Amino acid sequence: YERTKDSLGIAAVLNNIGNVYRYRGWYDMALQYFLQSIKIEEANGDTQRISQGYSNLGTVYGELMDSKNSLLCFYKSKAILGNDTMCAS
Repeated sequence: YERTKDSLGIAAVLNNIGNVYRYRGWYDMALQYFLQSIKIEEANGDTQRISQGYSNLGTVYGELMDSKNSLLCFYKSKAILGNDTMCAS
């Protein structure tokens, strides 16, 4: 993806790496990769992927028992897509 400058492809790979770290319980690393992915997705205006990224962040914060940040991320995810859709990881 880097060779072809496919930034959304790079963002998808970063998100997938974040998911691997999340499933392994390496939450700090997962947060880093999800945040990198979201940054690229926001630059491209991909609302579906941005919303999913915030949902992933919310899940990780929940695993870290950080309910405040977890809820903030889930609310942000929902707000990005509008009122009728809620992303879940």
